[in-house]
Amino acid sequence: MRRILILCAAAMLALGMAGCGGGEEPAEERPAEEETAGTAEEEVGEAEEADEEAEPVEEAEAAGSAVQAIPIEEGTTEGVLEADRDEIWYTFELPGSGIMELTFAPGDDTEKQTVAVLDSDQERIWREWDVRPPSERELRYVLPAGDPQTFFVRVSQGRPGSFELELRTSMQDDAGSGGDAGENAVSAVEVEPSGTVSGMVADEDESDWYAFDLEDGEVVDVSLTPGDDAEKLTVALYDTEQNREWREWDVATGVTESYTLQLGAGDGGTYYVEVSQGRNGSYELTLDAYPQDDAGSGGDAGDRPVDALPVDTLEVITGRVAGYDEDDLYSLDIEEGETFTAAFTPGDDAEKLTVAVLGPDQDRIWREWDVGGGVTEEFTLPEDSPAGPYYLQVSQGRDGDYTIEIR
Repeated sequence: MRRILILCAAAMLALGMAGCGGGEEPAEERPAEEETAGTAEEEVGEAEEADEEAEPVEEAEAAGSAVQAIPIEEGTTEGVLEADRDEIWYTFELPGSGIMELTFAPGDDTEKQTVAVLDSDQERIWREWDVRPPSERELRYVLPAGDPQTFFVRVSQGRPGSFELELRTSMQDDAGSGGDAGENAVSAVEVEPSGTVSGMVADEDESDWYAFDLEDGEVVDVSLTPGDDAEKLTVALYDTEQNREWREWDVATGVTESYTLQLGAGDGGTYYVEVSQGRNGSYELTLDAYPQDDAGSGGDAGDRPVDALPVDTLEVITGRVAGYDEDDLYSLDIEEGETFTAAFTPGDDAEKLTVAVLGPDQDRIWREWDVGGGVTEEFTLPEDSPAGPYYLQVSQGRDGDYTIEIR
């Protein structure tokens, strides 16, 4: 009986072990995953090797439009138009006030090629058709002051073959400023009112403005001479309110145009000169400011009795009225019972000057209108005239020199 019990217990123990996970263990998955990862890495490596072995795309092959244009720097760039390519594009940037000089030379292995330059909006500013070796074509282009601009160069067939582009850049130097003189009064370059400055206007740089200061009663001579490379430049002079006082259109190469402006009392301030196209070109601008010398005073005689320049009898005085200086007044102190004679003669260059005499109360007692050059008009003060300051007044009609002899 005891033996039977032992056998039953052994059988139950065997059954319990089977229910608790006995039997074969499942195959491990990790080696399979590692094998899969290894295969993927091998495929990536093979693909990278294949990319490395592939031939790189040539830069010129991708430069068939402005978007794909090849950047170039100052210097010489060599290129080739293959038989299966119609054109190659290049690009560069030019700063404000910059000057671009571009030379295109087709190679000896081509029959003819075409070159064009386009602005940042891809608007064509220059093109040369069918340039044949050994010919070259050159472009010079100027920017005004402002932001940099992007340009494109397009070389096209013609025929396949090699070519060279030579790019040179520089800056304007209007009046020694290192740049462009500016295109209005606000951006005008300040210069001295005596001396000569040089500059240029061309292409997008349509005008140059200069500012200079003048004192009350000064005279300024303004002269413009276009350079040998220029055609039909225009010059203008503006007053302190930017009202145009003078303009000369289409001044040709080798011709100098001049203008003289004479200021009166209270007319001092900042004046402006504008040089503009016509056509492209360089120029020289000369300013010469100096004081008047009415009656040898080294200045202007004044335009009101209170500002009149004192003079004496037995004296010959000279002066000039012109421009903004419309009147000159001189004061002469006369004692009771005294008299004087004033003989007034406009210069040969004068037209229609007017002379007048004012009494001590500044009322006009004599006047002669529009006295011509070389004509003398006289006034004699009656002996019974009251004492006091008398005033001699010279006025425009027109610009001109004059002489007054007081005796």
